[in-house]
Parts: sequence; C-alpha cells; structure tokens
Amino acid sequence: MKSHGGPVSYDHVSFLDNIWYVFRFHRIHVCILFYDHFSLAFLLEKMQGKSLGGYWSFCVFVECVFSFGICFTGAVEMSRRSPFASWLCAMLHCFGSYILADLLLGESPLHYFSNNSSVVLATAVWYLIFFCPMDLFYKCVSFLPLKLVFVAMKEVVRVRKIAAGVHHAHHHGWFVMMATGWVKGSGVALMSNFEQLLRGVWKPETNEILHMSFPTKASLYGTLLFTLQQTRWLPISEANLIFFFTMFMIVCKVSLQQICC
Repeated sequence: MKSHGGPVSYDHVSFLDNIWYVFRFHRIHVCILFYDHFSLAFLLEKMQGKSLGGYWSFCVFVECVFSFGICFTGAVEMSRRSPFASWLCAMLHCFGSYILADLLLGESPLHYFSNNSSVVLATAVWYLIFFCPMDLFYKCVSFLPLKLVFVAMKEVVRVRKIAAGVHHAHHHGWFVMMATGWVKGSGVALMSNFEQLLRGVWKPETNEILHMSFPTKASLYGTLLFTLQQTRWLPISEANLIFFFTMFMIVCKVSLQQICC
C-alpha cells in the first residue's frame, strides 16, 4: 500500500484491515466498530474531563436556577422579599440530588457544600438570573438555541449521576442501588414538598412520587437499567449504556422543551 504524503501508521492500517474484514465476512450484519482511541468511554471521559468541569457545572446550575425561576409563581417576588429563602431554594435545585443521596447513605447532607467553588458558582448564577440589570443574563440564557444546549448538557450530567449512584451503592442490594441512583437522577423533584415549605407553600397533592414528572420516571427506568448492568443481568458495557441512555434523554428533553416553547 502506498501512502499519500508519508508512511501509513499502524493504527490506520489496522482500521482499514478491520473495515475490510467486516465487509468481507459480515455481508448482512450492520457492524459498529469501537476502537481504543474512539470508544464511547473515551468520548464520555473527554466530555466530562477536568478541563471542562467548570463549564459543565455552569450550564447545569444555569438550567437548575432558570427552571426554579420560571416554574414557580412568585419566585421573582420572593427573591426581593426574602433573598436568603430564594438562594436556599436555588441551592436545593442545584445540589438536591447530592443532599438526598447523602441522607440515604448515612453521610452528612452538608458534605457537598464543602466544595466552595461549586457553591460560589451556583450563587453567582442565582444572582445573575434574579438581579442582573435589565435582566440581561436571564434574556441570554432564555434564548431557545442556547437553552437547548443547557438542557442537553444537564441530561448528560443526570445520566452520569445515575450511573455513579448505582455504582457507589454496588454490593449493597438491588433496592439500595436503585434508590441511590434514582435520587441522584431525580434531584430536587423528590424533595419538592420540603422545597415548597421554604417558599411558604404547602401542596401535598403535588407529591412527586404520586405524580411523577418525566425526569423522575426516566431516572427510575434508567436506574433499573444501570442496576441490571451492574449485576450482570444486562449484557452491555457501562460506557455503552451511558451513551445510549444519554442520547435518549437528550432527544426527549430537547423535544419536550421545543414543544413547551
């Protein structure tokens, strides 16, 4: 084989050989090739690498605080009347999944608040959304194309938290694994009644367990899948399951967001 502009690398030759093998011996099957340098695990690690951690956290906090601001009547008035209560509700929306998971596992619910950079970043997002002059920041993040990006990035983090919760509770029984993964993915939704008390509202008929929203249901189903995968009942790698379930969540949430808008 002649090269064009230089010698052909071994990885390139192996790639061509693998493609030729697929087309020669697998004429009917649709084959998907995963390589060490382009595997799903590698892609997901790059997506949530340390160099991008701050950007991912910023997008997730923007989506959480933005949802708090538009989903609850009187959120803006409460931020003026009682800024501390508004800030506390916003922090629950940002860190509720970690707080509830720590309570289930017998750890300190304030453990995650020791991460000063995350708390400061979430506080800055809350301040910009509610107190930025002329609502410039709110108008920017509510721009539909940009908002869809925030929604998609939040779903990537949601699936990663579900997988991490199930993996963390591995060897502690199926129920513990599912409960931990579920609360990690559902976040503040399962604490909605407590969050309502902070806002001075009491609506027991809006219990999330009685009337589950789409993220809560999807987190429950995803937790079941990851539990089956961890216990070797589902013959698929964790990286592939994370990828496919993430794509499912992104497509569903982006579609729902477009319908709502």
